[in-house]
Amino acid sequence: MIKDGFNRDAKPASASLYHAHIYYKVGEQSEPDAKALAQLARKLFPQHVEEVIEYDKPGGPHAASNVVIHIKSEGFGEVVRWLQFNTGDLSALVHPKSGDVIKDHIDYGLWLGPHREGLLNGPYFDRKRAERGIKPPKQGQ
Repeated sequence: MIKDGFNRDAKPASASLYHAHIYYKVGEQSEPDAKALAQLARKLFPQHVEEVIEYDKPGGPHAASNVVIHIKSEGFGEVVRWLQFNTGDLSALVHPKSGDVIKDHIDYGLWLGPHREGLLNGPYFDRKRAERGIKPPKQGQ
């Protein structure tokens, strides 16, 4: 892995765990749909899904409620391929757990579904960059 302003130490070339965040709005149909999709993934891929956690309010790098599927690296292809065809109107972010929250969510993330705007918490990433002494990206980057 390249060492740069985000990665102070070398990181492994691959992660042993991935997250798939399926976003929803509390109290709307997207909530039971997202939770059911995550539980179905757990049922269909028990050997690859480590756990499923529901976050009914925004937090950390996520500006929207979401249910997260913890995927073992050896099941990444199978689970993500299934999610690609089953997210419907839901939006999902799939990312590795490399140890760099900024890179994982912004640079390494894969988006599934129709919407991305407003799902990540910009001020959170601004604070993380400031903690590391990194200038924020220019508009449009």
